[in-house]
Amino acid sequence: MSDEFKEAVEMKYIRAWNVGRFHSVYYGQTSVGQRYALVVTSGVWYKIRLILEISKETFDIPESTIFEYDCSSHLTSEGVEGQVERWKDQMNRRDVYMMPK
Repeated sequence: MSDEFKEAVEMKYIRAWNVGRFHSVYYGQTSVGQRYALVVTSGVWYKIRLILEISKETFDIPESTIFEYDCSSHLTSEGVEGQVERWKDQMNRRDVYMMPK
């Protein structure tokens, strides 16, 4: 995983969130090469956010773009690890590039 992507995730998202506490992050890459991060925050409940990169090399755009997608909320400490594993499995097998809605 590139340091540039990790740094962008940390600076733009993890350090900038004012809700909940940072719990953990899992970095990966889909089968088509799209980089992603699953970021877990906690407060009263756990929440998982999927952060995806749209690469400048893939789409011939001036700079890479990162966007956030909430993929779960209101998880217990027991449920969060299972959900993260399911998302990692889904993302690692994804064979199409994901774009923001």
